[in-house]
Amino acid sequence: MVASCHSDIDNKTKLQALTLINDCNKYKMDLATGGAICSEALRYVTQKQEQINTLQMLDKRIEESKENGQEEEEDDSSSGSDGSNDDDDNGSQPPPEEPVPPPTEPEPEPEP
Repeated sequence: MVASCHSDIDNKTKLQALTLINDCNKYKMDLATGGAICSEALRYVTQKQEQINTLQMLDKRIEESKENGQEEEEDDSSSGSDGSNDDDDNGSQPPPEEPVPPPTEPEPEPEP
């Protein structure tokens, strides 16, 4: 009778060990397939950082163009006060600004 009790404990221990091994294998598979999710998340973050950098550069260009526009207005007002006739320059305008490329459209976020 002692031998049957001992074998029952061994069977229960083996069953628990196999259950634990099975759970570990499931977690390993989750981690192995989750690498694609991590790569996708890194790509998304990198793309957003590039968009932020692009927007910051556009803001700097706009500020510089505003500053240049104000300086040119000041130069025009000071040069026009000397009493000379400025009719032959046909109201010279500053050269047109370079077109600013629009920010790239964000890709739709992947659904989990």
